[in-house]
Amino acid sequence: AFYKCRGLTSISFSDSVKSIGSQAFYQCRNLQSISISKGVSVIGSQAFGSCPMLVSLMVHPENATFSSVNETLFNKSQSLLIQVPMSKSGAYTIPAKVTSIAKQAFYNCSFITAVSIPDGVTSIGESAFENCNGLKSITLPDSVVTLGNNAFAYSGVSSASTGSGITAIRDGTFYNCLNLTSVTLSDRLVSIGELAFSGCYNLASVEIPDSVSVIQANAFSYCSALAQVTIGADVASIGMRAFSHTSLLSVTIPDAVTTIRDGAFYHCEKLARVNLGSGLKTIGQSAFEECDALTDIAIPDKVETIRAAAFRNCRSLSRMNLPDRIDLVGSKAFFGCKRLKEFWFEGDAPEMGSRVFAGTADGFTIYYQERKKGFTSPTWLGYPSVELEK
Repeated sequence: AFYKCRGLTSISFSDSVKSIGSQAFYQCRNLQSISISKGVSVIGSQAFGSCPMLVSLMVHPENATFSSVNETLFNKSQSLLIQVPMSKSGAYTIPAKVTSIAKQAFYNCSFITAVSIPDGVTSIGESAFENCNGLKSITLPDSVVTLGNNAFAYSGVSSASTGSGITAIRDGTFYNCLNLTSVTLSDRLVSIGELAFSGCYNLASVEIPDSVSVIQANAFSYCSALAQVTIGADVASIGMRAFSHTSLLSVTIPDAVTTIRDGAFYHCEKLARVNLGSGLKTIGQSAFEECDALTDIAIPDKVETIRAAAFRNCRSLSRMNLPDRIDLVGSKAFFGCKRLKEFWFEGDAPEMGSRVFAGTADGFTIYYQERKKGFTSPTWLGYPSVELEK
């Protein structure tokens, strides 16, 4: 109704008003104060969102649904913190009665520098602290069990610690927190969501506890300073592009992992050492593509499939040995590995995609064991080949 009404500076509702619709006063950039009458029983999502001059949200004391404390909007019992005025500044202490922080409750509160969350809070809504650029750090009490998507996305936090109540870091929780340098994850954490830490450019190291079983797609992608990661022993799934475009120097994949998803370590240019777990069966498309520093990698005995471009443009890779269970090597899997000179097969010839070895080193040679099926000598697939005697 008053969406983007820039001339509006204050609002006082009459008792006849029962409902305020979603985004009703959204982006009223000069709105400073709001007085909610006793008749209002419904306030829609972001009704007063993105009002950068908003100082005061006051509720009539006889209102049966809502209340205000220190010019901040709550439900009547003050168990739910609904909205903090956008121009609030400095440290903010959430009242002890609060058990839930609503979706976008602190959204765009750029001048809030610290938030004290009491032990009784159990849930933090989606985007609750998104775009809180001035927020420096956050510690979640053990009472918090639910953390919404993008809860701290684009915020200024430089350090974060999750309490023991958190079992899942949801999608985008710390997305693009450019100042984040350290994070402590609780040993009850089970999953790390998509884009959870993506774009945290200054995060240099992270320890993923043994309790975690799933790392979703892009969870740490574009963490360009990330040089060290410890992946817990019980991690069974590493999602697509989970660590792509990072500065990892080495990584150990737990034995519980059966599949490294597409692009999981794509463009990790400094990744020199990779230890693959014994349970691995599939290396996904572009999983290690553009890992320029990778010189050698041992493929575990249970691996059956290496998908397209899995090691494409690994320009330092000099030697590769494939175990006898390999049944598929995808197209361009080793394309552009310009220092790759020796390729050893332990089993029968697998199904091979197109241009698997294009762009390898001069003198590139394939070696296979005596009497293994599917190979030819003195050349195979157009490259020199040698049958080894037992």
